Amino acid sequence: MSIDGKSKSIKFFLISAIIFIIVCIGITLLLLYILEPKYETYYKERLAECLQENNDQYYIMMIQKTGDTKYCSQLKQPKLTDLCSGEKKDSSVCNTLPETEKKICQAELQKNPILCPEKDYWCMALASGDEKYCAQIQETETKKECITYVNLNADAFLSEEAKKDCEDSAYLYAAAMTQNKAACDKINNPEIRKDCLG
Repeated sequence: MSIDGKSKSIKFFLISAIIFIIVCIGITLLLLYILEPKYETYYKERLAECLQENNDQYYIMMIQKTGDTKYCSQLKQPKLTDLCSGEKKDSSVCNTLPETEKKICQAELQKNPILCPEKDYWCMALASGDEKYCAQIQETETKKECITYVNLNADAFLSEEAKKDCEDSAYLYAAAMTQNKAACDKINNPEIRKDCLG
């Protein structure tokens, strides 16, 4: 084979190798793009979960508020249906829990805020049914939630504000799962957005 023939063979081989490498890189990038979970997927999943949790919480509060078990059929989470068993719970159900959770459980079931851990104002509020304990909570959103639970304000879980909270939670979750900060920009609550971008 002449030098000219060898040169053509080497050029052909190099060009073929370069084309092969470019095609492989292109296919890899395409597969990564197709298979990489998008933040929208995580957003939709978490939003649906949050809205369902809110719906269930609405029905739980309606059961607690009215004593009417007709709301039981609306509960979607199987672990919540024990609320509908009709059995009166005693504090022995708390004995399997770690110490702090055990105290909270006993305080709430016995409606006795003295059993709550020290300075656990949420527990004290729920155990006593008195929102004055909620006022001791420093964080504004937690304080609002406390008042909602103490007053059994079931409608709060179906409000537009609750829906926006779910949307913010879903965007935060999506950003965390995909490391895509673009999801943070869609969060309404400035404090949550700041934490997300953090």
